[in-house]
Amino acid sequence: KATSDWANKWMKRMGLSVRLKTTGKKVLSEDMQKIAKDYRISIKHIFDVNKDKNIRIYNVDEVALYLDAPGNFTIDEIGAATVEIGNTSHDKDRISVVLCTSEEGIKLGPLVIFNSKSKKKRNIITSHDVRYQDNDGNERVMKMYYSYNSKAYINSEVFCNWVKQIYHVESETHKHEQHTSTMNRILFFYKCTAYDTPDVIA
Repeated sequence: KATSDWANKWMKRMGLSVRLKTTGKKVLSEDMQKIAKDYRISIKHIFDVNKDKNIRIYNVDEVALYLDAPGNFTIDEIGAATVEIGNTSHDKDRISVVLCTSEEGIKLGPLVIFNSKSKKKRNIITSHDVRYQDNDGNERVMKMYYSYNSKAYINSEVFCNWVKQIYHVESETHKHEQHTSTMNRILFFYKCTAYDTPDVIA
């Protein structure tokens, strides 16, 4: 079952904690612009190295989805001693979805990570073609990927497999389809212990 443990560990790494508000503060556009400028400066060296090259930028992130999220509030009679909200008993069950897109809007196939205690399934990525209809009623096929581990979130082994099986393969396919075989790729991802390992960096 999902817990807040992953969020607590992330906050601890970042030196953060849940705090009670002590005062209010107006957010100035100048402050936001400075944050954006500082970030651009921090990654400037990447673009300096590739300034004479044709590049395509990708960004990948992971999001948690709960299978049932009924909420804690509802409308009931005033003074009711018991207030019930129905659920499917999956309100604490979670999956993770890994999404990646380029600055041009090119989307890679999503990776869905499920919870499983089976060691045979663990960290292996499998693909599946999903058929659907677009807004014009045309049938489309989208390739989706799925994997399993004991906590239903990404780890370094799953991420390495994602880079090899999905990112490299699909981004190369897009290069050849668009006749941009000489284009280099840059992948941005947030700082996370699952990504910050020698295998991932290599």
